[in-house]
Amino acid sequence: MSQEHAAQPAATPFAVLFLPELLGPAVEPGELFLPFTFVYLLSMHVRFCLPVSEATLPLVEKVFDQVLDGHSLHSKGVAYVVAGADHIAQMLQSPLLLVTTESGAAEHPELQAVPQALMCRSAEKAHLVRLRNIDKLADEELKGKLVGCAQLINIQSGGFITEGHFSLSW
Repeated sequence: MSQEHAAQPAATPFAVLFLPELLGPAVEPGELFLPFTFVYLLSMHVRFCLPVSEATLPLVEKVFDQVLDGHSLHSKGVAYVVAGADHIAQMLQSPLLLVTTESGAAEHPELQAVPQALMCRSAEKAHLVRLRNIDKLADEELKGKLVGCAQLINIQSGGFITEGHFSLSW
């Protein structure tokens, strides 16, 4: 989508997709499709910043291109930010929403009160999304989309069991 080098994150409100593995030298491409698709769907409501390393930037661009292929671009943006630890800490000071993994949340316990979508795996290795503090989101449309996307992923992964009628509304 776009790339920024150590630039300031967008003015509030903004959300952060924090995947610690994107700050290292390498990552498995297959592990990026679900979080990138999730963030793309949410980016219709809020701009996202995505901290990456120089080494993972080409892969991030390639996977996002694959996620976007054939879809209309209704998005407030996802900015790839190549930044050091200080800039990442600054970016994580006041996000409207944090999308991360369990390891990402563990790296930043100071963000426990921030609305979060945790991308995790069940014991059977199925993808699940756990939501935390979403009652703190003022944007009802964003909240609805967040809950709907999380439920869809959890249903698809077998992590959400319901009896009777179930509906998702966008």
